[in-house]
Amino acid sequence: MKIFPPIIWLLLAILFLIPTPVGRVVIDLASGVLFLIFAIPLVIAGISWIGLKVIESKMITCKVCGINILSSSSQCPSCGAIISNVQITEDGVTVAGDSRPASTSTVDITAENIDD
Repeated sequence: MKIFPPIIWLLLAILFLIPTPVGRVVIDLASGVLFLIFAIPLVIAGISWIGLKVIESKMITCKVCGINILSSSSQCPSCGAIISNVQITEDGVTVAGDSRPASTSTVDITAENIDD
């Protein structure tokens, strides 16, 4: 690795220390680049945080199974409960309508051969 000769270091030091137009342009350019290096990640983090908060504000929790879903859904994708008709009593969970709690439902699966 080559080492710069001392004359180049001296010229660079004079360029930065003596307020010449060239030195000011170099310093302004370096400060602009450093500002972009530090500002772009902060802007991206801020936009991501705002987006996360918007999504969190649209999330609701199913009272039957506890899964978080978007509020635009009218039915829970996990247990099938209708979101607007769910009621909780002291005994447990009761669901109005044709849905049942996931804890009381069973799914029967039968195997079929599809090679025929």
